[in-house]
Amino acid sequence: MDANELYCYDVVTRRPLQLLHFVRMLSAPESEEVACYFYNRLENTGVRWVSYHFEKEAERIEPDSSVIKLINEVEEDGAA
Repeated sequence: MDANELYCYDVVTRRPLQLLHFVRMLSAPESEEVACYFYNRLENTGVRWVSYHFEKEAERIEPDSSVIKLINEVEEDGAA
């Protein structure tokens, strides 16, 4: 396992399942508090992430080339 990635652990198979880059642990924009953010959609200015931990700081939009690359790869595979 990579210490920089997130995983779910399957107790039956006893194997980790790496979560793709659609789930991130990020600090809230206006504070240092860390929360779980989920991919929501692509915007013109970047990737929109949402969290259900904070009412005021529930969304972030950031450039994120790894998510854009992953989406492009999936779309290309689906078109083939």
